[in-house]
Amino acid sequence: MYDNTLFVIQRKRFQYSDLTARTVSASYCACYAMSFTLIAVHFVYRYFATCKPENLRFFRGFNFVLWLLGVLSVAVFWGMATFFLFAENSKTRRSFLFLLKESYDLDPSWVTNVPYSYWRPDENGIEYPNIPNILGIFQHGAIMTLSFSTVFYCGRQTHKTINAHKGVSDRTRELQKQLFNALVFQTLIPTVMMYIPSTMLIVFPFLELNVGCYGNITTVTVQMYPAIDPLVLLFLIKDFRKTFLRIICFGRGTDRIFSTTGTLWYQLSSGKV
Repeated sequence: MYDNTLFVIQRKRFQYSDLTARTVSASYCACYAMSFTLIAVHFVYRYFATCKPENLRFFRGFNFVLWLLGVLSVAVFWGMATFFLFAENSKTRRSFLFLLKESYDLDPSWVTNVPYSYWRPDENGIEYPNIPNILGIFQHGAIMTLSFSTVFYCGRQTHKTINAHKGVSDRTRELQKQLFNALVFQTLIPTVMMYIPSTMLIVFPFLELNVGCYGNITTVTVQMYPAIDPLVLLFLIKDFRKTFLRIICFGRGTDRIFSTTGTLWYQLSSGKV
């Protein structure tokens, strides 16, 4: 992030056209959008499994394919906006060349970029709102807002259902408590690692806050999230944790974790927890 612009920079591994490079960059941005959409679908499924198990039919058969097509459509929509709306102008080009020279020492012919900027200069150097970029940023913001709203609502309803349910045994109550704690963390983690950093990337250029290379933190946190998320269940669910440690320490316990997983999955999908 430099000169009130967010640059999505791509370093070429071999020489190809600028059109191809822009397509690759737009595809990367589309995958970025897909991560937001997939986590929302994840929470919808979890909400159905816990609160409305009869609605799980919407994830079976061809309906499951429709969910995947929906996720892909959002990604393509985001990628097309990146490809068509975020063009270079004289200001972003100068900033980009300076950035490459001062920060990376790279040959510009081997690097391309997609600039996210709210302003564009005219022939006299006077800056005006960059309407195509602003439309694209609004589109990105709308997708992120819808995704976060879905995660927040489904997560909140799932938490309430698990917390309110009174188990018939100490074992069930303990399992419900563990699942509740896991769901709380699995709601907070994407908020901290995905939504907040990505929102900052969109807002900072508008506020004229240049954070430079620290903008790369968002790329790191978003890509770390899929690896961290399952660790929450692995370490907060006692049976998972014990079996995992047993496997690591003694090489045994695989059957136990498969059995535990099946039991938990049945209880979730049947709405018993």
